[in-house]
Amino acid sequence: MDEKKKIDNETFHPNPAESECERISRLEKRIEWELEISTEDMFFMKSVYPMYKLRENREEFIPWLNKKIESQGFILKNAPTYLKKAYKSNNPNKLPPPVYEEWSNYIDQKINLNDKKVFEEYLENKPTKKSEGFDIDAQFNVKEIKYGERGGKYTEDTTKDGRPYRRYF
Repeated sequence: MDEKKKIDNETFHPNPAESECERISRLEKRIEWELEISTEDMFFMKSVYPMYKLRENREEFIPWLNKKIESQGFILKNAPTYLKKAYKSNNPNKLPPPVYEEWSNYIDQKINLNDKKVFEEYLENKPTKKSEGFDIDAQFNVKEIKYGERGGKYTEDTTKDGRPYRRYF
């Protein structure tokens, strides 16, 4: 339980200079530990996360990276360190932002527009009952963030015996 509380404290507040990849990894960690996510983060996950996962397509990554290394006049043995690390981990998220942007553009061209439409339709008509399928909102456990008179943030909840209380952060 202490570990869950530690993860909650580490991942609850976003870093002001947080990149899209950092935000996604922070939110993935919260989902993995079944911690609540703000409404704003929930909307972010529903809109950005699916395309992020498609960009993480690892079968396409190694051939693309090989072409990238060769186009710069290197072979794998003498390639820059950042390219070697990404190659060894087979993870496009290890690339620096400008190179990741190239990867992102490449994979966006590969993604079929029809696939995007299918996913958007899924989000609009997603199952809400567990019997119908997987309930996204139940997984994310969204609580509305409210603001007090002096600007403090809080969520409203109830105790085990039914009394309402505010959780300030």
